[in-house]
Amino acid sequence: MQYIGFIAISSMLIISILNIRIGVRRLNALKSQGQNLAWYKQMSIEIGIMFFLLSMFELLFFINRATNNGVSDAVAYIVFAIVGIPLIACFILIFKYRTLPQNQPQKSEEA
Repeated sequence: MQYIGFIAISSMLIISILNIRIGVRRLNALKSQGQNLAWYKQMSIEIGIMFFLLSMFELLFFINRATNNGVSDAVAYIVFAIVGIPLIACFILIFKYRTLPQNQPQKSEEA
């Protein structure tokens, strides 16, 4: 049970790398077809970044728990804020672009 944190962190890092690679491949495929899509609108890249930030957050949590007096609380809160703010931004971007209507035909007005 000592290594459960390492297993969780490493699996989240692997998932993040795979999602980012899939997203980059999709972006390259779209660019080869002549379509331009911003990287932050690609779900796989955002989910990969989100899993990476979650793994860093978990790593910091385990380091903070493992060291009794090694890391002061002020430093831990600052580092958690540095990792947590982009994590929240990723959540917001994911939900914002997931709820947008995609590929809906435009209504034409007929007189």
